[in-house]
Amino acid sequence: MQLNKVHPKDYEFVNKEPDADFDPKHNKRIIQEVIEESEKLWKAKKRAYSESLGERTDALAQYVKSVSEGNTESNVSKYFGQKYLMYLKGQEILQKIQKNLQIVKDGKVIKKAGD
Repeated sequence: MQLNKVHPKDYEFVNKEPDADFDPKHNKRIIQEVIEESEKLWKAKKRAYSESLGERTDALAQYVKSVSEGNTESNVSKYFGQKYLMYLKGQEILQKIQKNLQIVKDGKVIKKAGD
């Protein structure tokens, strides 16, 4: 093992006799697979967030533009209507719930959002 990659404080934790079936190539492959899966998941979450955020920002942008041009009421609920405002708020709440969703069995978390 190359100890130059290990901080001297951590020498005591270094396994002096590695397992007989230890394969550094296998470790590197697994690490790379986990990194790739994490990046895919992160991109998917980012895309989903952007799509849901896009609808709300588009609606807000239309409202601000309309107010700045003097074409509408400055009252948001009159502009969008109470139903649409409730829908947008519901989408925001759903997104927060989905982000923090967990499945618990016998007091143990068995699955978290994104797993």
